[in-house]
Amino acid sequence: MHETKQWNNSYPSHPPSLPSSLPPQVTVKGSNGQPLTEQVSGGIWTLMRKYFYASAALEEWAIVSFVSKRRLSDQDVQAYADGLRDALNKTGVRAPPPSTIIFAEDQHDTVSNCLRLALKSGKIQLIVCCIEKEVPIYTEVKRAAETVHGVMTQCVVRDNVRKCNFMTNVNISIKVGKEGGKERCC
Repeated sequence: MHETKQWNNSYPSHPPSLPSSLPPQVTVKGSNGQPLTEQVSGGIWTLMRKYFYASAALEEWAIVSFVSKRRLSDQDVQAYADGLRDALNKTGVRAPPPSTIIFAEDQHDTVSNCLRLALKSGKIQLIVCCIEKEVPIYTEVKRAAETVHGVMTQCVVRDNVRKCNFMTNVNISIKVGKEGGKERCC
């Protein structure tokens, strides 16, 4: 024989009423910085056709070319700056023209000195560094930028600067937008 134990549980005939944790309206910052207010409808906020994203802004940036002017002209670098700026704007990163464009001319223009010179032109958030593919300067640029100067850098090889390929610039823009949205110390 099996014994059946009786449990003394009682259940209400209707579900309990809980106070709503939703306020009657919510106000958020829209993509243009203006407040968006939405009323609760049927216990939910619809927020249809409301955009929450805010584009990244690159207030100031610079270009430093570690490629000689014989191999990469002023016009090539300026055309690249215009192409990168166009790609930045099309991917949601507002960007003015670069604050400064610096060419490393001789052996006294070390990586750290050139970055320091670029940073003197204002509150630079990004330094685009034009480099030769064969020269092992990439690691020194990253080391100096991150550990000494605390600035975000993007290295671009000379051939990509000359080609000024839109899709390459879009890929760089997406990276800049992603990293620029974070609080970065280096």
